[in-house]
Amino acid sequence: MIRRPPSSTLFPYTTLFRSNNDALVPSDTVPIMISTLEQRQDAGIVGCRIVSYDGEKVLYQGGNRNYWLGVHNLRRLKGLPSTIIDVNFVPGCAMLVRASVLRAVGPLREDFFLYTDDTEFCYRVRLAGWTVVVNLDAVVRAKVGASSGGRRSALYYYFVTRNTSIFIAEELSGLQRFVAFTAFCMARIMQILLWAFTRRWDRIQAVIRGFIDFLRGVRGPGWAARYLKSREVLDDHVRTGGENE
Repeated sequence: MIRRPPSSTLFPYTTLFRSNNDALVPSDTVPIMISTLEQRQDAGIVGCRIVSYDGEKVLYQGGNRNYWLGVHNLRRLKGLPSTIIDVNFVPGCAMLVRASVLRAVGPLREDFFLYTDDTEFCYRVRLAGWTVVVNLDAVVRAKVGASSGGRRSALYYYFVTRNTSIFIAEELSGLQRFVAFTAFCMARIMQILLWAFTRRWDRIQAVIRGFIDFLRGVRGPGWAARYLKSREVLDDHVRTGGENE
């Protein structure tokens, strides 16, 4: 994969706001985040408070990934007042990035396709010497996992399994890589055993395929494309009662 930082000619902006296409962004959110970048010259990324579409549930208000315990674990910060806080992770569904950061480290990885690309990007930005912060005065409403069918869907478990494995293998090193991958594998094995009792074969298949595609070097949509195609064929069969056969 080629990570080509955008040139100043092709990318003449000072900041870039990235959000999911199903996110609702109030008019004052981006100005607040821009102001945060102006206050914190050390910050390369600014995140915000993320709430559910109805505003009843807080989905993210700051948190840190534990790179030693499998990376995917997020220690969420709770009960914080409106303030600017330092973190090591900002969800990709809503982030403001300094343009100079993009020129220095490149964009988010497209070959991850879904999930974990934000974790990898934040890690790369911090490795380059920038900080990552969240301004809790800025708020975005989002649908979690809408693009993959939800946080408990087979697609979610496939991409998180494959991409987290890639992140650990490519970004971590030495003892940390070994401990993180061991912890991640153990967590997935425990989930598989639990799903076996509840007969969630789709999730088990997704996790196994995630590990296989990681070992095979598969990137992009990978197994997910075949999975979705098979579901479309099945849905069509059920809808037509087998008349198309």
